[in-house]
Amino acid sequence: MKPLFLYFHLPYCHHRCPYCDFVTAVEARIPQEEYAHALINELSFYHEKQDFSDRYAASIYFGGGTPSLIEPKIIKRIIFAVRGRFSFAPNIEISLEANPNDLTREAVEGFFEAGVNRLSIGAQSFNPVTLRELGRTHTLQDIEQGIINSRGAGFANISVDLIYGAPNQKIEDFETDLRTLKSMNLEHSSLYSLTLEKGTEFYTRVGKGALKMPKDDLVADMMDYANSEMPKNGFLRYEVSNFAKPGYESRHNFAYWNGDDYLGLGVGAHSMLNLPSGGRYRWANIANPKEYISKISQGGTVVAWNENVQGSELGFEYLMLGLRKVSGVSISGFHQLTGKSIYDTYPGMVEVLTGSRFLEVNGDELKLTPRGMSVADSVVQNFAV
Repeated sequence: MKPLFLYFHLPYCHHRCPYCDFVTAVEARIPQEEYAHALINELSFYHEKQDFSDRYAASIYFGGGTPSLIEPKIIKRIIFAVRGRFSFAPNIEISLEANPNDLTREAVEGFFEAGVNRLSIGAQSFNPVTLRELGRTHTLQDIEQGIINSRGAGFANISVDLIYGAPNQKIEDFETDLRTLKSMNLEHSSLYSLTLEKGTEFYTRVGKGALKMPKDDLVADMMDYANSEMPKNGFLRYEVSNFAKPGYESRHNFAYWNGDDYLGLGVGAHSMLNLPSGGRYRWANIANPKEYISKISQGGTVVAWNENVQGSELGFEYLMLGLRKVSGVSISGFHQLTGKSIYDTYPGMVEVLTGSRFLEVNGDELKLTPRGMSVADSVVQNFAV
């Protein structure tokens, strides 16, 4: 049997953060029952297809949106639906993204009982000024109490997201955030550089001159500080934005970076399958929750687009995703996937980037140097076709 990594998109939020460009929906009443019914129907549709007949669930990830707004009984129902259709890996990782405000004792006990064994808490900062700038409604005390409640419920794998490069954020603020993170004794942390995404409130405000972002040099100093301090706290960097204590790396996210098969369910969710004939088939769902629920109930398709990824595009995707990992990619793996040598596909490029100390080659391994990690997106764009 082959592994399948399952992602469920739960788009609902209390409000939309000014930097967020994810598929979200702010509803006065979240249609939890209707949406869960649609998710399970979509799951059943794929389970009955031949491509999924020999699969087992290697991980389940509830992302959003704000999955912690969904009642634990609904999460339990979805997990039960997966178990009824796919066997589970013995050590299956089941993650749920959460807002600190939602982690009441009753809620976390319910999530744990439902089968969730990993929490990813969207703290973003521990500084009240930065939290206000980011449009967040929780406090440091909410985060701390949420972690206490989660530990009490039995969670032994907790991650916290932090943002750096936020408006008016000083490097001293970020240094304090990392010291606070150390005191929480967690297993994992994702550190994201704030980027301006078109269509967000921040993007509009910056365009009008109403909001100033930190200079690139300051953002780079924040990342350099994290790279030096996180290992001292027991966190090893294993991907551009992710740090973990040994054994607590996100297995679900590794599936994306490794190019493993994954199935995304819900509005805006993306999926990808490796084809027996070579290449990859990927598709994505429509992004409107009401339309998604309606079409599922009528037995219609919710796929917005699909594509076959082949040839040079496949090679670029392999590098774009795989080079995010500290371990990098396999040079022979590139040849096996595309049928061509990376040196023939990109004449002179590897040599230039290794000579500039952005990449390094160690036997069959091609990976970003620490210098390359700091500008990973720019380095990878050199392989774009």
